[in-house]
Amino acid sequence: MNTLFIKITFFHLLCFIFLKSASGFGSMGPISAAFGKNGFFCAIDASGKQDVICWGNKTNNPSLPDVLNYPTDVPSMAALSGGDGFLCGILSNTSQAFCFDSMGSRSDLVPNVYKPNAYSHIAAGRNHVCAIRGSYYSESDWGSVDCWDIIRKSNGTFVSRESSLFYNQYTSSYVFKKIVSGDGFSCGGVKDG
Repeated sequence: MNTLFIKITFFHLLCFIFLKSASGFGSMGPISAAFGKNGFFCAIDASGKQDVICWGNKTNNPSLPDVLNYPTDVPSMAALSGGDGFLCGILSNTSQAFCFDSMGSRSDLVPNVYKPNAYSHIAAGRNHVCAIRGSYYSESDWGSVDCWDIIRKSNGTFVSRESSLFYNQYTSSYVFKKIVSGDGFSCGGVKDG
């Protein structure tokens, strides 16, 4: 039998096995959901201001209104992606990342080291976020990837930190076009060369 055929068959078998147990979250877009016990939805207002409008289910937290509106806490966004109890987006005017939770806390859940960076794509996993460096509005959407963890503390609040789980010196030299994140993984398409 051809060795290449055996390798390809083995690869497809591995993909099938791992795909059965993979759990991915939504792609980046103008509407996104934060999953889990404190789940909520947000959408980018299409009127031109790109304000973020959020709503949730009062049964999860009766003290919250049906519509959660963060006009002063959440800046205007170009795109959103949701994780477990939090959302992240790309700011419409600077392409910087901004992450927030269902309580609309004033703290941005992006580690300080990544706050000045501009991003062209963002993908929230269950408890981590990865983003491709570059301007959201640029014609060139290839870039290196930054990843950080979003951690739920015992009191229910969130904090962020640089990710040791999603950093690999070997892959840090790659240039990516698109990424997706899920429960414990991130994958991306790399540029040839």
